[in-house]
Amino acid sequence: MNTGELERIQDELIALLEGELSPEDTMRVEARIASSEAYRRELSWLRAAHADLDAMGRAFASQSPQVDLVQTVMSTISEAGRPKLVSIDAERARRRERGRTWLGVAAAAAVILGAVGYLIYAAMPPAPVDGPGSKEQLAGPGSDTPVVPGAPDYESLEESDTELARQRKEFLEKRQKLNDDVELALSGGTIEETERPVLDAPSMDEILTARRDASDDRGGISRLVQWASLKREQALDLAQDPDSSPQVIVGAAESLTAQEAAQVLLTVVGQNPEDPYARLELAQAYDEAEEPGTEAEAMGQLPTLYTLDPDNALPYYLEAKLRLEQNDLAGALEALRIAQSLPKASAYSLESALARAEALIASGLPSDEAKLVSALTAGMDQYNFLCDLGKNLLEYGQDYMAVGDYDTAEDIFEAVQRLGQQAEEGALFSQEQLAGLDMQAAAIDVLEELYTAIESTEGIDQLATQTRDLVASIDQLSGFFDALDQLFFSEESSDFFSMISGWILESGDLALFDYLEEMGISLTGAQ
Repeated sequence: MNTGELERIQDELIALLEGELSPEDTMRVEARIASSEAYRRELSWLRAAHADLDAMGRAFASQSPQVDLVQTVMSTISEAGRPKLVSIDAERARRRERGRTWLGVAAAAAVILGAVGYLIYAAMPPAPVDGPGSKEQLAGPGSDTPVVPGAPDYESLEESDTELARQRKEFLEKRQKLNDDVELALSGGTIEETERPVLDAPSMDEILTARRDASDDRGGISRLVQWASLKREQALDLAQDPDSSPQVIVGAAESLTAQEAAQVLLTVVGQNPEDPYARLELAQAYDEAEEPGTEAEAMGQLPTLYTLDPDNALPYYLEAKLRLEQNDLAGALEALRIAQSLPKASAYSLESALARAEALIASGLPSDEAKLVSALTAGMDQYNFLCDLGKNLLEYGQDYMAVGDYDTAEDIFEAVQRLGQQAEEGALFSQEQLAGLDMQAAAIDVLEELYTAIESTEGIDQLATQTRDLVASIDQLSGFFDALDQLFFSEESSDFFSMISGWILESGDLALFDYLEEMGISLTGAQ
């Protein structure tokens, strides 16, 4: 579950516990509790926290009756995080300033308790949940609670919602299994590198061993990521070397901070103004730098990108995010409209992998090793970029949904769903395809909430079909990863894997087995 989704669930449950939801919203949230393990898990934790705070408040009240601990803590939490019918600007500001989880809530409680000189509140881990709450606790579909005018018609939504819930559960289970199998980060996550000191330059055998270990050990992935990264000093040296090629400099920039990368990439773009990959990297660096004026600099790179790669929708999605940050809703929606009409959304994973390999070679790593480690980590950065972009857009859509602007929210949610489809369909690398599937799944989740709020059974039915397609796609991708594991467990020579890495850096990894079949290559010793 990503941070934005967790915060949204917690906001709703806090409001439910405090009795501050409207009857319609109460029914909606209780229905989600009945159908969602995530909601039940958070409800269990929040009930425990609320009960403990209540007990502490009663104990303290015997000495200082003027202090209501539960009300103090929970109202503070509520003011920090609950959606209200306020202006969208205030809703956006609330999201930006909130930045907390329930661990932060526990810390806030500790501060309040410390201030009144009583005791320190220790956070409890979420308690296990055996199943949905009882009728006394919940009033979801099938309960005896009267239907409130304007609330979703659960009689008509129940069958479709059950099918959608079943499909979502199947997708999440398969997605989690895939994550466990290949030890990749979940949506928007980042693989943690091993701690310094940096590993020595690897041999081919060490790289292959790490790739095999990655099948059941996170350390394997960590080693590969670290080998594929330059130390900051190395990256700066290459970026400032007048003999470095533009490709080497772009590859080196991947190991620098966003602000440093922007300075380096500006020079590359000046030397190669027709390179769309370098220009997109520059736009990303400006966007991530978060220095005054960098948003405008990021926006300034996009018109040229539209000309250089007119079929690529990704710059338009980035423009939409930047415009939403500037409160330019009309401009953002127009950018999303154009983006959805284009055939692909490419983050240039292939170009990135090639640049990384060239930078590693320029730093002194032998060519075969540099190419192999680059091939094995190709698309990881793009996975994170794509998922973060989708998440940011979805959060803006949730802001509009929170203030009752369902049409705008739907436009944004559907655009992110389309971005996921474009990334999946045009992917050359498995990581790009995985990002596409994860974005579609995230968009379906928020669309379900929206369609439930507006009582659209047709929309819910459509989401169930789309989720079924995602289940089939994740099955297919899981089979690809299984085959890839078998490939690297085969008893082929280092020369064979050098050939494989070279081909991946030319065409991506998703067509690898078609290539092997065309070449008439059969694997030996695969498990």
